[in-house]
Amino acid sequence: MKTPILILLLGACSAIAHSHPREMILAGGAMKICTSLNTSACNKPSKEFAKARTKPRYEIKENDIAILLNTGFWSARKDTPTTKDLQAMLSLAKQKARGNIFSARQLEDILSAICVDNAKVINCTRNEASNIWDRLLDEERSFVLSALEIPEFANGQRLREIAKLNDSKNTHGAAILKVFVEAAAKRSPGKKPRIIFVTASSADPYDAVDFYMSALQQAGADPVWWPIDLALSAAIYGGRDCQELSQLRIEKLALANREHVFPDLTSLQKLACENPEALAQFPSQAQGIFFSGGDQWRLRQAMFDDNDQPNLWLENLRLAFDRGEIVVGGTSAGSAVQSGIAMLSNGSSKNAINRGAKISRPMDAGCERAKRCSVGMQEDDLTYWPAGGLALVDSLVFDTHFSERARELRLLRLLHDANAKTGIGIDETSAVHLTWLPESTEVEALGASGAWWFDISNQQSDKNKMSARVHYLAPGRNFIWKNNNLSSLAVTEKREAKAAIEKTVIEDALQDGALRAVAQQMATNTVQHTTLKAQTAKVTLVTTPETSAWVGPQGQIGVTHLILELSR
Repeated sequence: MKTPILILLLGACSAIAHSHPREMILAGGAMKICTSLNTSACNKPSKEFAKARTKPRYEIKENDIAILLNTGFWSARKDTPTTKDLQAMLSLAKQKARGNIFSARQLEDILSAICVDNAKVINCTRNEASNIWDRLLDEERSFVLSALEIPEFANGQRLREIAKLNDSKNTHGAAILKVFVEAAAKRSPGKKPRIIFVTASSADPYDAVDFYMSALQQAGADPVWWPIDLALSAAIYGGRDCQELSQLRIEKLALANREHVFPDLTSLQKLACENPEALAQFPSQAQGIFFSGGDQWRLRQAMFDDNDQPNLWLENLRLAFDRGEIVVGGTSAGSAVQSGIAMLSNGSSKNAINRGAKISRPMDAGCERAKRCSVGMQEDDLTYWPAGGLALVDSLVFDTHFSERARELRLLRLLHDANAKTGIGIDETSAVHLTWLPESTEVEALGASGAWWFDISNQQSDKNKMSARVHYLAPGRNFIWKNNNLSSLAVTEKREAKAAIEKTVIEDALQDGALRAVAQQMATNTVQHTTLKAQTAKVTLVTTPETSAWVGPQGQIGVTHLILELSR
């Protein structure tokens, strides 16, 4: 018997081939949408939230401890604490918990206060090796929490997260989703566009399903979860079996107990696993696909085999995108993974300046605390994958949470070290809308602030100096990228020519938002040369004869044709 999701899929009509251009709408993260799990983003919490899912809660029970320690998870990993030490930690935590129920923070506080040596609980001293919780990587901590999570049900039904787009305090995230759905709707005249959404980048792929189902419905779509992830990939393409999905979630995703917390979603995924041909056809039966945030490396792994070759899921997505049948959207990691060359996987601007960019998978989160980073690597090293991410387009590097996390210098360093030419850094609660025309690309910024466009194609560099022509694209202007030149489609006032003024500021270029603020100040004042510090390096922003500026519909400031330089 076919499952409802497969009936829905196989009954769909394909989009008309070649009738639309390739199109992406990529957000920089922090969408700030009102939901039952994020009521601080709401103007007023909905009455419906009283019957919605709450934030995860945890209870330490003997049976869960036994399951947690006997899954094979720990024996397959290097440098973890012994099973006996883990058991001692969890047993004492159970005594301290006294049957109470805790939030994640409360439970972590209990676990982090326990020290164990040779399976015996001891007083915590300066002997760091005795603190078992500190010795765990972030994903190992998540594994422990997942095994102890309490399912949430009412009247036999799993409680779900509810989104309320129109009740959001900040309207920009909801507006970006609506623009994405509107673009997909052009491919389904007369009916709601089918949007498939992917949550494989999330630490828990099931956690965000309710949110996207609810939010995309409210944005005007007919949403369907495409239940792909690394565990499902191993079952279908890795020589394993659909009956092993529970164990594969433990091995590949560091997740336990999902069939109890999300029984409907795990059952749906198993049925999809048993119909792999239909599962692979999802992209050809939709008008849009949206990728959630999380970890772009985790998502990329789900789409490639052990030889770093794309699996059928990605091959079919590439075909549908190339034909213009499907609009691609994403946020945070779901945007970064679209990079066609040198996909960023981790790193800070600080380490980018001091240590350069390294070809590597990202370091495990928490490895410095646990003292388990790879030899010669630091947790915040700038790492990238030279084959790119999903590579739906072959020439762009995408970065996210950009100004808010001071990522300008890491993108500059990456472009130079990886021999890439063009990068786009998208700010939070903002997006870029890219449309590929026959001989050019149309570019538009959306949302609360905008995005940086970096171009190093005509810039000289050496080990002591790197530079890029940069543009801060705010809403209110559309641009064309053609022949390595970004030009406005609107008549834009150029800055009035005046005597050059140099301004040296004490601001740190590694401070969140500093470079954006400086660029916008230069756009509206006579300052033509600004110097900032960046540890032992110097950062300058310089205007050019082509520099122009504008004010967006809600006061956002955009400025084009600046030169960004990093020198030692």
